[in-house]
Amino acid sequence: MDFASIIHALRRSNRRGFTLIELLVVIAIIALLVAILLPALGEARGSAKQAININNLNQYCTATHSYASEFQDRIWAFTWRAAAGATPRNFRTQFNDLLNPAEDVQAAHYQAVDIIRRRAPNHENFPTQDNWIPHILYSHLVLIDYLGGRIPEPIVRSPNDTFRAAWAENPIAAAGQLAANGIASPGNFRWPYSSSYTLSLATFTPDKFTSASGYLQSVSWNTFQYSAGTNNAYRLGNRRLSDVQFPAQKIHAYEYIDRISGRPTRYVPYIHGSARISSTSFDGHAKVIKSLDMHRGGYTLFNASAQGGVQLAPIDYTPNTVIGDPLWLGNSADANGRPPFARHTIGGLKGTDHGAARGVFANPPSGYTFP
Repeated sequence: MDFASIIHALRRSNRRGFTLIELLVVIAIIALLVAILLPALGEARGSAKQAININNLNQYCTATHSYASEFQDRIWAFTWRAAAGATPRNFRTQFNDLLNPAEDVQAAHYQAVDIIRRRAPNHENFPTQDNWIPHILYSHLVLIDYLGGRIPEPIVRSPNDTFRAAWAENPIAAAGQLAANGIASPGNFRWPYSSSYTLSLATFTPDKFTSASGYLQSVSWNTFQYSAGTNNAYRLGNRRLSDVQFPAQKIHAYEYIDRISGRPTRYVPYIHGSARISSTSFDGHAKVIKSLDMHRGGYTLFNASAQGGVQLAPIDYTPNTVIGDPLWLGNSADANGRPPFARHTIGGLKGTDHGAARGVFANPPSGYTFP
C-alpha cells in the first residue's frame, strides 16, 4: 500500500462517528457516575453547613465567657432598666423616643431598637415595636453589640435557615414582604433581625417563680406571657455564669428547628422526640443532640394555688409557615401538649438538659415528682 492510500484510509476512519449503541453506553456510564457521586456531594455539602452551624454556636459560647469576664460574671442579656419618674437607668441613647420606658420589659425593647438603629445599615428609623418581649429570639442583639458587629450578623443564622438567609439580603425589603403576608407591620418589623438560635429561658429568668415575683411562660410555640408582678420585683436578665451548676449538661443556646435531618419540605421542631438539634452547653462545646436524649423540660411555678407544688406547662405547637415554621409531622397544623425540653429547664440554671440526673434541683421542692 502506498503512502497516498494510507492517508486516504486514515481520513475515512476519522470520519467514522459513534454508533447509537456506543452513545447509549456512554450516557449510561455518565448517569451511573452521577447517581453514585450526587449523594456523596450532598452529604459533603450538608456536613460543611453543619460545621458552620457548630462554629456559630461555639462562637456564642466563647463570647459568653468573654462577656462574663468583663461584666461581673453576667450572662449576656438586655440590661436597660426602667425607673420611677422620667429618669432612665443603666443606659444612654441618642434617640429621644427611647428615653422613658414604663417598665423593664419595655426598657429591654427600647435597648433592642437602639441596637438595631445603630448596627443595622440604613435602618436609623427602625420603629418601636408592638407587644415585644425581645429576650426570646433577639437577645443576640446584645451579643452583636458587644462584639461590635453589624446586623444581621451571619453567626446568629444557621446556614440551613433559608428564610433568614433571604431576609438578610435586604432586611427592609423583607419586612415589607412580611407585611404583605400579614406578618409584619410598621410596629412589627423585627423578624429579619431575629436569630435561628434561641436561648434557654433560664439564661435570663429566675430559677423559680412565685406569685409575688411574676413569671414568663410559653403559651404556644412562639407566644409568651409575661407577668411583672409588683414593683418590678421579677426582672429578666442579671443572671451570672457561676449560677450554672452543671455546665456540660446545661444548654445555653440551640437551633429551635431541626434543619439537619434531611426531611423533605419540612423539618421537625425541637419539641418532637425524633429531632436532632444543634446546641451549645455552658462548658464551651457545641454538638448535635437528639431530643430523645434531652430531659423533659418545664418551669417551676410556685404559688398559692399550687400549694408549694410545681406546675409543668407543655407547649402548644402552632407554626407560622410564612416565617419558616414547619408543619408538624403528618402535615398537622399544630400539636398540643408537647414537652418544652431545653426551652424551660427544670431547676433553671441549677438544672440539667441532658446527661446528668434528670431535672436536678439545688433544693427540690417538697413532694415534687420528676416527670
